[in-house]
Amino acid sequence: MRQRNGLLGGPSEQQPELVRSVGDRMSSFDYHIHADLNLIEVRPTGVVEISDIMSYAQEALSLDIVTEGTIEYYDPSKVTDISGDYTSAMRLTGLFRKWFSCGWQGGVFFAPQDHQFGMIRMISAIAEGVQGAPAPMLIPRREPTALGEVRDFLAENRQIS
Repeated sequence: MRQRNGLLGGPSEQQPELVRSVGDRMSSFDYHIHADLNLIEVRPTGVVEISDIMSYAQEALSLDIVTEGTIEYYDPSKVTDISGDYTSAMRLTGLFRKWFSCGWQGGVFFAPQDHQFGMIRMISAIAEGVQGAPAPMLIPRREPTALGEVRDFLAENRQIS
């Protein structure tokens, strides 16, 4: 699988270093590592549940791709449904602690639909509740962001908050 050109304002200067997919028959989390940007581009598909997010987060930790300064960009344009509640999302707390200890700096989520936007805000509130978390940690946006602009967008929004 190759990076899809044009969807995010063009590819980064280098091709993704690693392309992986985690998931089951209902959903998958395709992700691409852009080493030149220290960015993980995540493109979930299908019906996404909190357990899918946990599987992706655990695999990323086991592969040591979350390093000092790593950021993420999520594009759920191929998600057909997202399912979860606050209680199930609280299971992410331990993974957030591990990601923070590796130096993860947060992410920007393209969330054009109200349900996606709300889920990201809920998960963000859980992440920001973990001691030592920078705020805002996970930022939903109604429009796509070019990969090369994700880090600047995160920094700008932290200054405003």
